[in-house]
Amino acid sequence: MGFIQRERRERGQRWAETIQWWPTRRVFLDSRMMTARSISQFVNTFRHNQNFIIIGYVGAVLELAEHLQHTGVQLPGLQSVSVTAAPLDAAARAQLEHVFNVPVLNQYRSAEIPWIAAQCRQGSNLHILASHRHVEINQPGGSSNPAERSGNLLITDFANKVFPLVKYDIGDTSSFAEGTCPCGSSLPMLRPVDGRVTDTLRLPGGRAITGGLTGLFNKYPHAVRQFQIFQGADRSLTLRCIATNAAALPDIERARADLASLVEGLVPVSVQLVDTIPHDRGKSRIVQTEVPRS
Repeated sequence: MGFIQRERRERGQRWAETIQWWPTRRVFLDSRMMTARSISQFVNTFRHNQNFIIIGYVGAVLELAEHLQHTGVQLPGLQSVSVTAAPLDAAARAQLEHVFNVPVLNQYRSAEIPWIAAQCRQGSNLHILASHRHVEINQPGGSSNPAERSGNLLITDFANKVFPLVKYDIGDTSSFAEGTCPCGSSLPMLRPVDGRVTDTLRLPGGRAITGGLTGLFNKYPHAVRQFQIFQGADRSLTLRCIATNAAALPDIERARADLASLVEGLVPVSVQLVDTIPHDRGKSRIVQTEVPRS
């Protein structure tokens, strides 16, 4: 298995995990130190493997995909790619599926509470690992949210015997998914995380938008490889996009208009075409803002 994430393990931890995960082998690439050389060394580890998976931060896995496209290297033994640490928008999913040509699966976990929910190969929603985690959804004011309405996620961790976390406000927003998954699992389902409290647009008059931003290109998944919303100190918005090609420009303009509609015209919204959108230690930031939270 290949892990592309922030590597914080001490030597003793690595040996303990090597024994714990035997006979599988795990190879790490530190998302804070991704260079052409380190990526090539990581990729060469798997060039001749017949059966492996890659798990990593969304931004770091996107950078790996860019490297493979640039070098023309293929990984024929790759079975699937799982991503975490940031919302997986439709544009990023389309890019990863195009490059890797395998299922791209969404995971939801954090440093405080690992393995909260995960996507299977047959459904688009995430199965909550209900035997170990309890998930609730509340509005910012504290009232309970009915199914299919987005709100703040509160997580209770049953597995932490050292420091129990009860109704922990993890800072993410999402909603429950009704119905059953095609895979037949009876586990409750969570829709993909659609925002973070830190991914907030602050508008004049005190209004804040925290949800729905990751789905800006859901209607135009092949228009961009990546995007980010930048809010300047004057509260104006710039939609930074890595366009797939010139033919995508009309769809990018439609997404800009959708964003302008979402903020109800309270601030100007422009488009900036860029070649790269740097990740933050492997994590993709949907919103970058110069507006203070206060």
